[in-house]
Amino acid sequence: MPGDIVTHTKTGRLVTHGGTGNAYIDHGCRCDECTEAHAERIRKRRAARKAARVIPSTVEHGTESTYANWACRCVPCTQAHREYDAAAREERLAKTAAGGIPATVKHGRSAYNGWGCRCPICTEDQRLYQAKRRARKSGA
Repeated sequence: MPGDIVTHTKTGRLVTHGGTGNAYIDHGCRCDECTEAHAERIRKRRAARKAARVIPSTVEHGTESTYANWACRCVPCTQAHREYDAAAREERLAKTAAGGIPATVKHGRSAYNGWGCRCPICTEDQRLYQAKRRARKSGA
């Protein structure tokens, strides 16, 4: 339960699950509550950085991480992000060609576009999306 103080199974120390996400970082706990608390902490940090739009001079431009973590949209960071996305897509497509998409990937439009899956479920979902998009564009 989030906020419960319990003995950590790996370290034997008392930790607070969920809440702040400290058990995730300090103790390596990967339970659902700690993982979600950590993710929320990161989301808030990124949102604050994006809202402030203040990028410290120590942050290197031209990297995908600056694009993602600092919301920098300068030309070098945007180009690095595009290259990262293209490489990740090529890697996913190579994995698909080698043996299909992983079982953890949900079939649908995202698998069609991201993994190159052309199973009936993915193909139909993409077809429906395109039909709705065309209808919206035509004003129907």
